[in-house]
Amino acid sequence: MDEILQEYPQLEREDLLAAIAYGAEMSRERFVDLPDSSAA
Repeated sequence: MDEILQEYPQLEREDLLAAIAYGAEMSRERFVDLPDSSAA
């Protein structure tokens, strides 16, 4: 996180935490079907 903040000084820690929270929330709504391993 510190490296990102150094590279992008216009961002604040809260901005990064918000982006992480957003990504976590979006990943809850996405499901990936996995092949049934018993069919092999």
